[in-house]
Amino acid sequence: MLDSGAPSAAPELRIERHAQERWSQASRLIFRFAFVYLILYCLPTEGGRVDLFLPVIPFDTGRLGEWLATPWRALGSWTAIHVFHLSGPVTRFHPTGSGDTTLDYMQVFNFFVISALSALVWSILDRRRPNYNSLYPWLRLVVRFTLAFTMLSYGFAKVFPLQFGPAPSFLKLTENIGEASPMGLLWTMMAASTPYTFFCGLAEVTAGTLLLFRRTLTVGALAGAAVMLNIVLLNFCYDVPVKLYSTHLLMMALFLVIADAKSLWSFFISHSTARLRGVWVPPWEGRSLRIARVALQALVIVSVLYSAIKGNWDFMRQQNNSYSAKSPFEGMWSRNESDAKSTWHTVVFEPGRATVRLPDRSTLYLKATYEQDKHCFKLQNTFIGTDGEVCVQQPDSTHLTIDGTLDKKPVAAVLRRVEPKTFLLTTRGFHWISEDPFNR
Repeated sequence: MLDSGAPSAAPELRIERHAQERWSQASRLIFRFAFVYLILYCLPTEGGRVDLFLPVIPFDTGRLGEWLATPWRALGSWTAIHVFHLSGPVTRFHPTGSGDTTLDYMQVFNFFVISALSALVWSILDRRRPNYNSLYPWLRLVVRFTLAFTMLSYGFAKVFPLQFGPAPSFLKLTENIGEASPMGLLWTMMAASTPYTFFCGLAEVTAGTLLLFRRTLTVGALAGAAVMLNIVLLNFCYDVPVKLYSTHLLMMALFLVIADAKSLWSFFISHSTARLRGVWVPPWEGRSLRIARVALQALVIVSVLYSAIKGNWDFMRQQNNSYSAKSPFEGMWSRNESDAKSTWHTVVFEPGRATVRLPDRSTLYLKATYEQDKHCFKLQNTFIGTDGEVCVQQPDSTHLTIDGTLDKKPVAAVLRRVEPKTFLLTTRGFHWISEDPFNR
């Protein structure tokens, strides 16, 4: 039997035993290192982490996150230049969608060095302390809620189809499979099946929710570890640049399991009766303090769930509204294969942007500003220094003519509208019965 109930010993005796328990020297050293490292990594140094850590504060958390992250970014740049002797753009912070940049690795290196030095100094100054039974529960509390809030955030971004999109993009649907990057192939697979993405998100949400409550913490940590292991493998095997972050989240889930590892081994492997140890912050003394604790916990949990659900719901509605308010030109347009004169092979017009595929199969990602009075698009990509203007005309509902310049080079194309229903990936659907495998 696996028992998670309260121990039978009196609280006073239990506290006395904990105070007298002596950890091994190695255990104390590892704890000191882990404490500093995990606290540093859980610090709300990014805008998103501030939202997770401080969900109920009434001001702009993004600005606070920028302020908190500034010194760490400066230290990362210094380390890259003076320790690893790097130079160029990789040593300067710039916003990207990657969590595996050079400076991200510099931050992990700095956390490791700071934690090792801190553990060494701490061990010298606090060498007489027999254990950290009082500090251990607080560290678990920080890790537990950080992991829970993160999994809820990513999970609801899949429950509401936002992370991968509600469907594969037009450009992905017209791309040769060999041209796709591993990450692009994974994103297309997830976007092609909304039910599967929903299930993956629901698994993250379930694990995150279980982590919020003491009685379900252990099963939540086990579920979180299983979910995060799958995510880590996908990130490594499909080259998704969130390897560092997802690996740390997996480590957090495993860290939460450590306290009950012996009991779980006894129950699942040895088939013997076991009791979950549980490592908890001591209860607050006094009725008013206990009520305040429950109220604060309820406020944080409700706030986080509300923010995660409402934020993703509002963002999804904004996207749907932007898609529903299409101009006549929005959508995908492609030239006839026999037309060799068109300088563009394919163009996708979306709100605020245009994606152009050239005849050589290269792709341009451009910011597009539509000027209604001129029926023209101003095109720009500041990263590669591309700009220009093209004017469009629509002789009928299925054709589009384009004329203008891009990078001072003439652009002329006659294109036809491409309908989503022409793609097998989005129209094949689900079949209970298949006489033969439909593997195309």
